[in-house]
Amino acid sequence: MKRITLLTLCLIASVSTFAQKTEVEEKEPKHEVGIDVLDLIGLKKYEFSYDYLLNDSESIGTQISFSSENEDFIDNEGFQENFTMSVNYKHYFSKKYAQGFYVEGLAKYSNGKAYLEDSTTFDFLINDSKSYNGIDAGFGIGYKFVSKRNFFIDANIDISRNLHNSLNSNDNYNIPKAISNLGITIGKRF
Repeated sequence: MKRITLLTLCLIASVSTFAQKTEVEEKEPKHEVGIDVLDLIGLKKYEFSYDYLLNDSESIGTQISFSSENEDFIDNEGFQENFTMSVNYKHYFSKKYAQGFYVEGLAKYSNGKAYLEDSTTFDFLINDSKSYNGIDAGFGIGYKFVSKRNFFIDANIDISRNLHNSLNSNDNYNIPKAISNLGITIGKRF
């Protein structure tokens, strides 16, 4: 009889411990919003992000960025992304809840202008541009630190390859085959 009582007490204690752990996990924040300060300061580009935390090691999210015409891009790159929207999946490798080192897969839609390259001087002609739409796919790595008050800082780098764009490939308008992006995002979990 004492064994049955002892087993019953152990069973009740383990069930209540498991139930408390589940309640604590459910109280973890599930949403993140942020702004990329590196793009804002360095590139005059507004990039906002939203992530939904699926569990302690996975999240899905989206980034939307806007930028106005900037001659620095034309001189150096020969194209400018005026609007981008990407979706991503992140997998975290830390034991802490959705933070630490991660890898991500992403898909991106972009809209902007490509500039014609002069074949004799190899400069881009500011007065000769075409609008384009493009679809990219890529991957990235990063590290996210989250404070006790649920503010976060996320440093990442990603690279994406152009899968399709709306310009004719025989033209001399410059659309890069691959684009890399370095970002530092600050934000809040809630």
